[in-house]
Amino acid sequence: MREQATSPASWRRRRRVLLFVLAAAAWTLLSCYPNPWVLVQNLARYRRLPIDPRIEGKMGWQLLPDPGQIELFVDSLLVPTADWPLYRVPWYVPTAAEAARASHGDCEAKAVLLASLLAGKELPYEIRASFSHIWVDYPGRRARPGEAKNLAYLQGEPGRLRARWPAEVPWREVLAVQREQLWEAMPLGRKALWLLGLLWVGLGAALLAPAPAHGELTSRWRPRAIDYLRRCFWLAWLVFFLTALAANLWPDAGRARWKVVDLREVLAVSAVGGALVAWLTALRRRRGVTAEQGGSRLALCSSLGWRKRSRTLETASIAHLELRASAGGLRPWTIAAVLRNGERVALLDYGCEVEARAALRNLGRGLGRPLVVRADGSETWTMADEIGLALRERAARRPPSPAPERPGGCALEVEESDGTWTIRLPAPGRRPSIGLLAFAVAPVVLVALATLGVLRFPGSFIVWAGWIAAIALVSLVTYVAIMLRVELIAYLARVRLEIGEGVLRYHTSEKKVEAVALEQIETIELARQGEVLSLAVVSPERVLHIRGLGAAEHREWVRKAIEYAIANAS
Repeated sequence: MREQATSPASWRRRRRVLLFVLAAAAWTLLSCYPNPWVLVQNLARYRRLPIDPRIEGKMGWQLLPDPGQIELFVDSLLVPTADWPLYRVPWYVPTAAEAARASHGDCEAKAVLLASLLAGKELPYEIRASFSHIWVDYPGRRARPGEAKNLAYLQGEPGRLRARWPAEVPWREVLAVQREQLWEAMPLGRKALWLLGLLWVGLGAALLAPAPAHGELTSRWRPRAIDYLRRCFWLAWLVFFLTALAANLWPDAGRARWKVVDLREVLAVSAVGGALVAWLTALRRRRGVTAEQGGSRLALCSSLGWRKRSRTLETASIAHLELRASAGGLRPWTIAAVLRNGERVALLDYGCEVEARAALRNLGRGLGRPLVVRADGSETWTMADEIGLALRERAARRPPSPAPERPGGCALEVEESDGTWTIRLPAPGRRPSIGLLAFAVAPVVLVALATLGVLRFPGSFIVWAGWIAAIALVSLVTYVAIMLRVELIAYLARVRLEIGEGVLRYHTSEKKVEAVALEQIETIELARQGEVLSLAVVSPERVLHIRGLGAAEHREWVRKAIEYAIANAS
C-alpha cells in the first residue's frame, strides 16, 4: 500500500525527466534544422541519391568517357567544405545541380555529382558508405585512404543499396570526423543558441518541480503566477518554433536559413530573458502550516520572494476545516479554516486529491475540528471524533438507518444474491441500440446527401438551405454526444459496482476492475473528476472515483445506497 501512496510523486518525477529529455531533443533538432523538412528530405535523398544523368548538358560541360578523368574534374571543381558554413545545417545531401552551382561541398556532394556524370556517360559504378564517409567506386579505381570495401556498411547501385555490418570500424576516426564536421564546424552563434535553449529547457523543468517543504504541512501545488509563467514559457517556445518554420519555408528552402546568427544578439536575448525568468521565479509563493502547543494554535507562514508573513490562529476560534474541490483551474484542491465569526482563511493548495485529503485528515486530528468537503455544490461533514474511522465503524456507532428509497425515473438495477450487492445499468436492448446507431449515422447520411445535392444543383437556394441544416444537425449531435460521453460509454460498457467478501469492486468502462477493502473506506462523497461528475470512495491510501452510474440528479441516492450496502455487508 505504501507503493500506491508514493507512486503519484514518483510518476511526476519521471514525467518531468521525460519532458526534459523530449524538450532537449526537440530543441537540438530545431537548433540544427530550423526547417525540419530539410532533415526529412536528407533522409529520403540518402536512401535514394538524387542522381541527374543530364547534369553535364545542363552545365555545358564536355567530358571524356573516362571515369578517372571525370573524378579528377569533380575533385578540381568542388572545394572541400563542411555543410555547416555552406548550407547552415550539420548534414545536407545536395542535388547534382546544387553541388555544381555551389562548387563547394563534402563527400555527399562529390558522390552525387560524380555518380550523375558517370550515369550520363552510362559508365558502371557503385555507391559505398561508411559511418563517416560516402564515395563512388568504379572498375579500375585506385584505392584511397578511408575508402576500402571492408569499411562500407552500404554498397550497391543507386536505389539498390544493401546494408551490412562492416568488417572493420575505426571508431576513433569515426568519432573524430563527426566531431570535426558536426561540432567544430558549427557556427559560434548557433552553438550559443543551442546551449541557451538547453538552459531554458532545464529552467522549464525546474519550474515544473514542486516547491520545497515548509512546516509540518505544506502545499505542493504551485501558485497561480508560476502556473501562468509555465504556460507562457512553453507557449513562447511554440511561437518561436512556428516562427522559425515560417521564416524558412520559402520556395528556395534548400539552404535552411537561420536569422539569429549574431553571437552578441543571442547573448543579449539570453541575458534579458534569463533575468526576467529569474525575477519571476523569485516571486514563487510558498506556504506552510504548523500545529503548535499540542494543537492549541495554528501557525501560518507564507513567503513571496524575499517577503515573509506569519499569522497565528487559536484553535478555539476555528469552527471547522474545509476542503473545497473546484471543477478545474490552477488550484483544484484548497484547504481552508472557517472561523466562528464567518471568516475563511486559506491554508494550503494541492494539485493531488490524495495529498489534499491526507493533509485535511492530519489537520483535523491535530486540532480536533470537524471536516467539511465541498464539491459540486454539496458538502460532506465528518465530526472530529470520527476522523480516521472507517465507514463501517461509523455506522456501528450510529442508529441503524433504513434503506434509501429509489427516486422515480432511475433506471439503475440493484441486486443482492449470494452475499454480493450489485448496482448496474440495465443491459442495452435492441431498440436502444438501434436508436443510438441511428442517432450517430443519420446526420452523417443527411450531410452526404445534402453535399451531393449542392454539387448537382449549385444554384438552388433550397439545396443550400438543406445542406446548412444538415451541418447544424451534425454539430448538435456531436455536442450532445460530447456532453453525454460518460453516460453513453458506461451504458454500453455495462459499468457496475459490486460489494461483497469485504471488498468494493468497480468495473469501469475501460474493462478494468478497481478494488478497495471495505475496512479502509472512510466516506462516500459527491465529487467531480475534472469536468465529470462522480462519486468519491475515500480511503487513507487512495481516492476511487465512480463515474457513469445514473444521472446527476440520482447520485445522492446512489451514494446513500452504497453507504447502506457497506454498513450492512457481512
